[in-house]
Parts: sequence; structure tokens; C-alpha cells
Amino acid sequence: GHVISYPRLKKSAELLEGIQRRATKLVPNLSNEDYTSRLRAMNLQSLYYRRDRGDMIECYKMTHDHYDIDNILQREENNLRGHSLKLKLQGSTKEVRHHYFSIRCVKNWNSLPEDVVSAPSVDAFKNRLDKHWSAYQYNLQPINNTP
Repeated sequence: GHVISYPRLKKSAELLEGIQRRATKLVPNLSNEDYTSRLRAMNLQSLYYRRDRGDMIECYKMTHDHYDIDNILQREENNLRGHSLKLKLQGSTKEVRHHYFSIRCVKNWNSLPEDVVSAPSVDAFKNRLDKHWSAYQYNLQPINNTP
């Protein structure tokens, strides 16, 4: 299967975030601030946000023919609401499948507005996504926190 690098276990994700958390504490004038304040002051995004953002960039590339998506993602044919590039959530009974890229990213992708998903370039997409998701940049959990 196609798996984009992503910590499978919540514990691993928390461990990685902890490394960034400790690193930001080393900045002398910020050491007494809480982690979110340190991230804001240093213009850093949380690692949770960066992983979700990376997923969306991959979705953008796949739906804009940067590479073949047939084996990874399927377009939603009966799309009555939402944007024009909606993807089909492929059913899964095994918990581990939820960590596969195709399962993990579809809900976030499908919830984006048309002007974001139909951006004319990858850079425009990144800018529009960051603007749309600005409230999540310092999230300490995945944006779509589903099991």
C-alpha cells in the first residue's frame, strides 16, 4: 500500500512534538511562555499541523495530475455538495487502514472550500490552505482527530 511517512501511534506523534516543544524552550526570552505562545513567537507550526498540511499538499498534487492517483484515491462521482474535486472515502474495517494516506486525508480534503482545492499552483494552494486553516496552525492534535 501507499503510506506517506506519518507516526502511526499517538505516542510517537506526541514524542515528536515533545522534541520540538523542548527545542523551543531553549530560546532564552521565550522559556517562560507556554508552547503555543513559543510557536507563535517563532512563527513555527505544530508538527501535527505540518503533517496534516503535507497530506493536503499531496492530495492537491494527486487531484491536479501531478501523479497517477488511480491506485491511491478515487474521485467522488456523485458529488452534490462541497467542492468539485471531492474524493471517495474508501471503507475500512481494520484500524490500521485509517493510517493509510487514502483514509487519513479524505475527510480533511473534502472539507476544504472550492477556492482552496482549485488553486492554480502548488504554491497558491499552500498559501490558500494556510489562510483557510490559520486557526489550526498551533494545534496539538490532528485537525481531523478521528480514530
